[in-house]
Amino acid sequence: MRQSVEDTIRGRVAELLAAQQDVKQHEFGRAIGRTGSWVSAFLAGKRHANDVRLVVKIARYFGVTVGYLLNESDRGRDAGAATLLATWDELLLPDQDVVLQLALSLRRRRDAATATQSAAPDLDLRETTPRSHSAAGRARAKKDR
Repeated sequence: MRQSVEDTIRGRVAELLAAQQDVKQHEFGRAIGRTGSWVSAFLAGKRHANDVRLVVKIARYFGVTVGYLLNESDRGRDAGAATLLATWDELLLPDQDVVLQLALSLRRRRDAATATQSAAPDLDLRETTPRSHSAAGRARAKKDR
Protein backbone atom coordinates (compact mmCIF):
# COMPACT_ATOMS: atom_id res chain seq x y z
CA MET A 1 0.00 0.00 0.00
CA ARG A 2 1.36 3.38 -1.02
CA GLN A 3 1.89 6.07 1.61
CA SER A 4 -0.06 9.31 1.32
CA VAL A 5 1.80 12.56 0.81
CA GLU A 6 0.77 13.59 4.32
CA ASP A 7 2.18 10.41 5.82
CA THR A 8 5.41 10.85 3.87
CA ILE A 9 5.88 14.43 5.08
CA ARG A 10 4.91 13.44 8.62
CA GLY A 11 7.46 10.61 8.60
CA ARG A 12 10.25 12.84 7.33
CA VAL A 13 9.45 15.55 9.88
CA ALA A 14 9.44 12.98 12.68
CA GLU A 15 12.85 11.68 11.52
CA LEU A 16 14.29 15.19 11.29
CA LEU A 17 12.97 16.17 14.71
CA ALA A 18 14.36 12.98 16.21
CA ALA A 19 17.76 13.72 14.66
CA GLN A 20 17.73 17.14 16.32
CA GLN A 21 17.04 16.07 19.85
CA ASP A 22 17.75 19.55 21.20
CA VAL A 23 14.82 21.03 19.21
CA LYS A 24 11.51 21.07 21.04
CA GLN A 25 8.18 20.77 19.23
CA HIS A 26 7.06 24.22 20.36
CA GLU A 27 10.30 25.78 18.99
CA PHE A 28 9.80 24.05 15.66
CA GLY A 29 6.13 25.09 15.61
CA ARG A 30 6.96 28.72 16.33
CA ALA A 31 9.57 28.72 13.54
CA ILE A 32 7.01 27.54 10.97
CA GLY A 33 4.16 29.71 12.27
CA ARG A 34 2.33 27.02 14.23
CA THR A 35 1.95 26.10 17.90
CA GLY A 36 3.56 23.21 19.73
CA SER A 37 0.13 21.57 20.08
CA TRP A 38 -0.34 21.81 16.29
CA VAL A 39 3.01 20.04 15.79
CA SER A 40 1.99 17.33 18.25
CA ALA A 41 -1.37 16.86 16.49
CA PHE A 42 0.39 16.82 13.09
CA LEU A 43 2.80 14.12 14.20
CA ALA A 44 -0.15 12.10 15.53
CA GLY A 45 -1.92 12.39 12.17
CA LYS A 46 -4.68 14.69 13.45
CA ARG A 47 -3.50 17.82 11.57
CA HIS A 48 -2.36 18.22 8.00
CA ALA A 49 0.47 20.07 6.27
CA ASN A 50 -1.49 20.56 3.06
CA ASP A 51 -0.42 24.14 2.41
CA VAL A 52 2.53 24.43 0.04
CA ARG A 53 3.85 27.49 1.89
CA LEU A 54 3.87 25.49 5.13
CA VAL A 55 5.76 22.61 3.50
CA VAL A 56 8.33 25.10 2.17
CA LYS A 57 8.74 26.57 5.68
CA ILE A 58 9.27 23.09 7.10
CA ALA A 59 11.88 22.31 4.45
CA ARG A 60 13.72 25.57 5.10
CA TYR A 61 13.67 25.02 8.83
CA PHE A 62 15.44 21.68 8.49
CA GLY A 63 17.64 22.72 5.58
CA VAL A 64 16.23 20.11 3.22
CA THR A 65 14.44 20.30 -0.09
CA VAL A 66 10.70 19.95 -0.49
CA GLY A 67 11.56 16.92 -2.62
CA TYR A 68 13.23 15.36 0.39
CA LEU A 69 10.12 15.89 2.51
CA LEU A 70 8.06 14.28 -0.26
CA ASN A 71 10.47 11.35 -0.45
CA GLU A 72 11.43 12.31 -4.01
CA SER A 73 15.06 12.75 -3.04
CA ASP A 74 17.39 10.85 -0.76
CA ARG A 75 19.50 13.89 -0.06
CA GLY A 76 19.12 14.49 3.62
CA ARG A 77 19.83 17.41 5.81
CA ASP A 78 23.32 18.81 5.96
CA ALA A 79 24.17 20.78 9.08
CA GLY A 80 25.85 23.55 7.09
CA ALA A 81 22.99 23.83 4.63
CA ALA A 82 20.49 23.91 7.48
CA THR A 83 22.36 26.79 9.10
CA LEU A 84 22.55 28.75 5.85
CA LEU A 85 18.89 28.22 5.01
CA ALA A 86 17.73 29.04 8.51
CA THR A 87 19.57 32.37 8.51
CA TRP A 88 19.19 33.35 4.84
CA ASP A 89 15.96 35.32 5.30
CA GLU A 90 17.44 37.11 8.31
CA LEU A 91 20.41 38.43 6.36
CA LEU A 92 20.42 41.92 4.95
CA LEU A 93 20.39 42.05 1.15
CA PRO A 94 24.06 43.15 0.89
CA ASP A 95 25.05 40.26 3.15
CA GLN A 96 23.09 37.83 0.98
CA ASP A 97 25.11 39.12 -1.99
CA VAL A 98 28.36 38.49 -0.09
CA VAL A 99 27.31 34.93 0.74
CA LEU A 100 26.36 34.26 -2.89
CA GLN A 101 29.65 35.68 -4.19
CA LEU A 102 31.58 33.55 -1.71
CA ALA A 103 29.65 30.44 -2.76
CA LEU A 104 30.33 31.15 -6.44
CA SER A 105 34.01 31.75 -5.74
CA LEU A 106 34.31 28.49 -3.81
CA ARG A 107 32.53 26.60 -6.58
CA ARG A 108 34.92 28.02 -9.21
CA ARG A 109 37.90 27.08 -7.03
CA ARG A 110 36.57 23.55 -6.60
CA ASP A 111 35.89 23.20 -10.33
CA ALA A 112 39.40 24.43 -11.17
CA ALA A 113 40.96 22.00 -8.71
CA THR A 114 38.89 19.14 -10.10
CA ALA A 115 39.82 20.04 -13.68
CA THR A 116 43.53 20.23 -12.76
CA GLN A 117 43.42 16.85 -11.04
CA SER A 118 41.65 15.14 -13.93
CA ALA A 119 43.92 16.74 -16.57
CA ALA A 120 47.20 15.91 -14.84
CA PRO A 121 48.73 12.69 -16.16
CA ASP A 122 49.81 10.07 -13.68
CA LEU A 123 53.56 10.57 -13.55
CA ASP A 124 56.13 8.22 -12.14
CA LEU A 125 58.54 10.70 -10.61
CA ARG A 126 61.37 8.19 -10.74
CA GLU A 127 61.25 8.45 -14.53
CA THR A 128 61.25 12.24 -14.70
CA THR A 129 64.84 12.87 -13.66
CA PRO A 130 66.07 16.18 -15.10
CA ARG A 131 68.34 15.79 -18.13
CA SER A 132 71.30 17.34 -16.39
CA HIS A 133 71.22 14.52 -13.84
CA SER A 134 70.93 11.72 -16.39
CA ALA A 135 74.02 10.16 -17.98
CA ALA A 136 73.21 11.68 -21.38
CA GLY A 137 72.60 15.10 -19.83
CA ARG A 138 75.95 15.01 -17.97
CA ALA A 139 77.76 13.99 -21.17
CA ARG A 140 76.14 16.92 -23.09
CA ALA A 141 76.98 19.37 -20.32
CA LYS A 142 80.63 18.17 -20.34
CA LYS A 143 80.80 18.54 -24.14
CA ASP A 144 79.35 22.10 -23.98
CA ARG A 145 82.08 23.27 -21.56
